[in-house]
Amino acid sequence: MGDELIDVLDDGMEIVGQAPRSEVHAKGYWHRAFHCWVVSEGPAGEASLVFQLRSKDKDLVPNSLDVSAAGHLLTGENPTDGLRELEEELGVNAHIDSLAFLGVHVDVCCRDGYINREFDYTYLIRDDRDLLEYRVQPSEVTGLSRIAVQDGIDLFAGRVDSIECQSVLFDDTGRPDGSTFVQRLRISSFAGGARNNYFIRVFLLARRYLAGDDLLFI
Repeated sequence: MGDELIDVLDDGMEIVGQAPRSEVHAKGYWHRAFHCWVVSEGPAGEASLVFQLRSKDKDLVPNSLDVSAAGHLLTGENPTDGLRELEEELGVNAHIDSLAFLGVHVDVCCRDGYINREFDYTYLIRDDRDLLEYRVQPSEVTGLSRIAVQDGIDLFAGRVDSIECQSVLFDDTGRPDGSTFVQRLRISSFAGGARNNYFIRVFLLARRYLAGDDLLFI
């Protein structure tokens, strides 16, 4: 990953300078990131989202389920340049025209000297491939879970305490480490836990997207 150079923004989303990634998080500078959620539809029409399992070596919320693919936007990059994250993290080579823009999600997280203030340019992309067909970046991603939209809504709305989903783990070469399996998840399985209402909004938007709605705003 290295200590990439990142554009520093003010709270009005205007670029005011640049700084190394480590300094951005140490001092809590506003910066930009790319978020892309993989949405799919099963043979019976069931809508679902793919979550990545963050590596145990990540500096923030390791071993937690999070956005399908995400990463910082580097100095001089446009939001859609973040498409490289899809290829790097999931092995998905996609075109800009396949993205559905949801808007900008504002994320603030402060813990243990790590201050994250992000403007997340957020997108959906349709990809119906089997979980076993993905090839991940093992330094970033160690597993994937496909979660039914209704199950995700029920969990984050507090209607149920846990849900089941199909998951797969990956080896240190980024290939599936065995077959898919059924996993039981709780809100604590996810990055941010119960404080993260971002996820339920994405679940709701994924349902509308698959229904053909093109007015989608996070």
